[in-house]
Formats: sequence, C-alpha cells, structure tokens
Amino acid sequence: MPAPTRGNPTARRRQLARELRRLREQAQLTLEAASPLLNFSPAKLSKLERAQHAAHPNDVTVMLQAYNVSGERADSLIALAKEGRQKGWWEIYGDAVIDWFEAYIGLESDATAIHAFEIDLIPGLLQTHDYARSVIEVWEQPSAAGEDDVVNRRAKLRTARQTRLTEEDPLEFHAVIGQAALQQLIGGPSVMLSQLESLISIARLGNVTVQVVPFSAGAHSSLGTAYSILHFPDGEDDVVYLETLCRGLYVESHDDVARYNASFSDLCDAALSPAESTELMTKLAADLTRHS
Repeated sequence: MPAPTRGNPTARRRQLARELRRLREQAQLTLEAASPLLNFSPAKLSKLERAQHAAHPNDVTVMLQAYNVSGERADSLIALAKEGRQKGWWEIYGDAVIDWFEAYIGLESDATAIHAFEIDLIPGLLQTHDYARSVIEVWEQPSAAGEDDVVNRRAKLRTARQTRLTEEDPLEFHAVIGQAALQQLIGGPSVMLSQLESLISIARLGNVTVQVVPFSAGAHSSLGTAYSILHFPDGEDDVVYLETLCRGLYVESHDDVARYNASFSDLCDAALSPAESTELMTKLAADLTRHS
C-alpha cells in the first residue's frame, strides 16, 4: 500500500495554539481578562489555546489585534489558522473515520514517539489487516453490505497509519503488550499466526521496541489500564490517550502525565526484554503452526 500524503492540520493547530497562548501571556492577560476583549468565553479561548477546536482565521485576527500583533507575524499566524482547517490525509476514508478518533489520528501523525500499553489486543499500529478487520467487525457487528464496507475501510485506515513506522523520519514506537494479547485467537488460528509473524518482523525495525508482560509477572502499576503516551517535537507536553468503546479520552495534566510515564517505565522493567519477548512470540507462533 502506498504511503498516504501526510498533510496534518492537527500539527498546524497545535503550533498556532502554542503561539496564541504565548502572545496572550506576553500581553500580560489572563484568560478571564482576555475574554471580554475578544468577545469570547473563557472556555472558548481555552479550547483554542489547547487546539481542541480549529481556530477560524477571523477569530485569530481578533485575537492578534487585541494582542497588538500585526504585519508579517500576523499574516503568518492567520495563514496557519487556514492550514489548520484543511482536511487531513485520513479524510479519504470518509465516514470510516469515527468523529472522536479523528483527533487522535492527527496527534499520532504529529508525534515523534509513542509509548503504548495494551492488555488483550495487539496495538493498532502493529495490527495486520485481517486482525484489524476481525477486531473492528466484532465491535461494529455489520448487518448490511454498506456497513461491511465501512469495516473494510476502517481496517485499511488502521494499516495506512502504520506507514509512520517506515517513513524516512519514522515514529519511535515502544509497545508493551500483555501476554493475553498474544494468545487471544482474534480471527482464528491462521489470522493470529500471521499477526504473530508480522509482529516478530516489525519488532526488528530499529525504531520499534516490543516487550511482552508475561503472565508470570504478577501485579504491576498498569494493571487494567491500556493507554498510549504521545511525545511531540520542540519540547511540547506529552499527551496520554485512553480509549473506551464510545470515545477517546485525553490526559494532559502535567502531574497525571508524569504518573503515566513513571508507570510505563515500571512496566518496561516488569516485562520481558525485547529479545525474550521475540522468543516468546516465536514459540507461540510455532505452537499455532503445529495445531493449525
């Protein structure tokens, strides 16, 4: 599959949000003090400064006037706002992109490194198409041909995201996976065998680290909580992503993110080494081969 063109409006929104917050603080205005000057609610201004909403160029113009920013600097920020409202590469998948997941795809495209822990699933960035389809199918339970097409496109989107691992400047991906994920027969023995073989192959990439938490590891600080920690360029704050059946949740508080980072570090210590993890995956693949 050819790599998607990675136009990433989310990166532009985050860049613009950082600048707008910096300019407000430079003008010595709090959110509450700036809001009446802009005719925005503090909540709207906060969301714009955290890139939770795509800023309209007209809103940015009002903000720059209030912060006494003009000339080329203002022009470049307004242009950034326009770029932030463009469609991302994932738009070609249409309604296969769940509304609440679109924000995560943008963040994933902008990240330089991701640390992920999964309990009973292979991480999305490491899933084969057939494995992904089996997971999505059981979540969506399609009952019509049109719905089945959506499942196919969602599976294709998931595998398209994986080009981040093999780009010229690839994503650094460190996955810690519970042993249960390796032995849950998603899609049946043949699908799971292909998934394990793919996982072993991907783990050989220099930018990918795969560790397995064996059943024998016992209790650890991440029990019952799958999560992804996204790291960004230019010293931007990390973001933790949690996913439920109905929506994605983001943890951005500095103290909370620090706890997840510490927990992931402990998790890596509890897990098998990358080499030992590959040995276990190879053994499980061999077992599947013998019994299939």
